[in-house]
Amino acid sequence: MGTRSEQEFEKYKDRIYPWVREIPAEESGWKSEGYSPDDTPLLSFADGLMTVFVIRRGEESFDVLKDSMMPEGMTVEELYQTACENLARDVEFVFSNTLFGGFGVIADGIHEASALCLRHIWDVCTEKLKDDVVIMAPSRDLLLFAPKSDDKVIQSMIQFGEQGWARSEHRLTRRLYQYSRERKELTGYERD
Repeated sequence: MGTRSEQEFEKYKDRIYPWVREIPAEESGWKSEGYSPDDTPLLSFADGLMTVFVIRRGEESFDVLKDSMMPEGMTVEELYQTACENLARDVEFVFSNTLFGGFGVIADGIHEASALCLRHIWDVCTEKLKDDVVIMAPSRDLLLFAPKSDDKVIQSMIQFGEQGWARSEHRLTRRLYQYSRERKELTGYERD
């Protein structure tokens, strides 16, 4: 029958999603985000980024999942797998051309940056472009990318992303990332 926490978890298991966040550099940053590594399951997955898990309570209402809400014995990696499956099932990601010559990811205004968690999206993008991609996620609702071989478009993307970061109330990061077509992994991007 399962423990009480396992029964509770089953009630919201299908409403757990990964939110990408920048790892705060200082303790005050953790407090402003409203969670702590002391009581929140977190998963670091790319240079300076981590995943926080949230439960959808309403149309635009989410609660951060706490350690005490996970069933005993469940790993953060298993939680990540569940959250990514829910994301892929429930959120439609659309790719659009942008004014700067690159591409943008459009979803629901909440989960655009969460597309970083879905490796298959980046596999498809890099195969279609026949190139690695440089990615910028200035806010939770703005995810941009450009072919790595096109320096001019990358520079335009950075300018566009900086403007988005400055205007957003849900800032994420000003860092750039790269998804490697060959290695199939997301890493930090260093400008030459």
